[in-house]
Amino acid sequence: MLMVRFHLTLIQTDCKRVLELLHDTNVDSCPISLVRSIHQFWRRAWYVDLIWVPRSSNQAADSMARIANCSSFDLLFFSDPPAQLHDVLTTDALVLSL
Repeated sequence: MLMVRFHLTLIQTDCKRVLELLHDTNVDSCPISLVRSIHQFWRRAWYVDLIWVPRSSNQAADSMARIANCSSFDLLFFSDPPAQLHDVLTTDALVLSL
């Protein structure tokens, strides 16, 4: 069994509402259990940074999310980008080179 521990984590989201919920002073009484669980990570000796990134600025991550298997919570590692991502990465590279 692979044991991976991430004590320095950067989480990017395109959902501003998530950030609002997590920064709410009453987060412990939030009815959404996932929000409460995420907030508990902040109480540990971990560094977790949550930032908002517009979906239009992060199309590679958006594409990866669309091809993910929603029924699995396994952590996947890729040695090469998935084929579905090649066009998005090529476009990003072209835009960055301008």
